[in-house]
Amino acid sequence: MISKNGHSVIQYVSCLLAAVQSGNLEVQNWLLSQSTYIGAFSPSCRGIRSIWGRDEDAYKKFVFLRDPLDRFVSGWLFVCHR
Repeated sequence: MISKNGHSVIQYVSCLLAAVQSGNLEVQNWLLSQSTYIGAFSPSCRGIRSIWGRDEDAYKKFVFLRDPLDRFVSGWLFVCHR
C-alpha cells in the first residue's frame, strides 16, 4: 500500500456505503463510532460486500500521485511531529 494516499478514507467510505446499501444498521452504527482507519480495516468491513467489487472483477484501478518531496515532508511531519 502506498502510504498517505487516502486509501483508508476511500476504504472507510466504501464500507459505509456498502453497509447502508445492504441495510446493515449494526455495521453502520459501529463504523460511525470508530476512527476512519480502525473502521476501514476492521473485520466488520471485510465481512461486508464492497460496492467497488472484488479484485477478480474487471474494474479499472487508479492511483493519484503526489509530488515526491511534498509526500516526504508530509510523511515526516506526520510521523515526527505528532
